[in-house]
Amino acid sequence: MNIFKTMAFIGEDSSPSLLGAIYYQDRWWIVATWLQSHATGERIPERLVQMDGVVLRFQEVRDPAYRCFLANNALPTGVLDGTDTGRYVIATYPALAHIPALSSSQ
Repeated sequence: MNIFKTMAFIGEDSSPSLLGAIYYQDRWWIVATWLQSHATGERIPERLVQMDGVVLRFQEVRDPAYRCFLANNALPTGVLDGTDTGRYVIATYPALAHIPALSSSQ
């Protein structure tokens, strides 16, 4: 899985943050939360926010040396932590469904 960087402004004070972004099911998604293995250090996406949804818009920056994105509008903190989805399109990364301890708690 390729992980790209997205500059987004978070919360009411619009603090700038670098977030991960992935391409999944023909769409770009910001990775709102990650799950990390304590044993191996590997990370997999947990909660995703669709970048080209109704509310969130973005710009892509392409350069031969890198590829990144800029969110055009600020993201509410609640969208990233899962407490308020508003009109944002939120998804759970499907690889998590294959982990019984996680899929049974959802």
